[in-house]
Parts: sequence; C-alpha cells; structure tokens
Amino acid sequence: MSLAAPRRHNDVEVVCAVMDGDVTVATVRIDGDVPALFVVDAVARLDLAARRIGWRVRVSDPLTRELLALMGFTLDRAPSRREV
Repeated sequence: MSLAAPRRHNDVEVVCAVMDGDVTVATVRIDGDVPALFVVDAVARLDLAARRIGWRVRVSDPLTRELLALMGFTLDRAPSRREV
C-alpha cells in the first residue's frame, strides 16, 4: 500500500510497519516532503486504524518520528483499553 503526494526534489520515503505484538503484519510506504503535514496526517490515520484493532505502528524515518512527537503523537505503544 502506498499513499503518495506529488513528487518533488526533496521527497522522502517513510516506511511504517504495522505490528501485532512483535510480528509485522503490514508495511506501508508513504511518499512526501519532510517535514510535511501530508505525511503526519497519513501516519496518524494509519496509527488510528491500527490501534482500533489492537495493533501499533512503527515509523522508519527519524525526522518524521520527531515531527510526530512535536505534534503530540506517540507511536509504537500498546493501545489502551479505551482505544480498542
């Protein structure tokens, strides 16, 4: 699965692993600019969908992880009872 924004010279590929425990159940590639709200939005939506079924998301790109943390997102954690 790939979510793509228009290509530019400073594009980056962000790979997200969707995890069920320690098992990778899917790998999603998101193409876009860094830092870009498109990438943050796509990762946030992917994380929300994964948490709804008890999974979690890991992000490969350190700059994207920093941007997500700056915006208040916490990835790669077990979902709480309220979220499941």
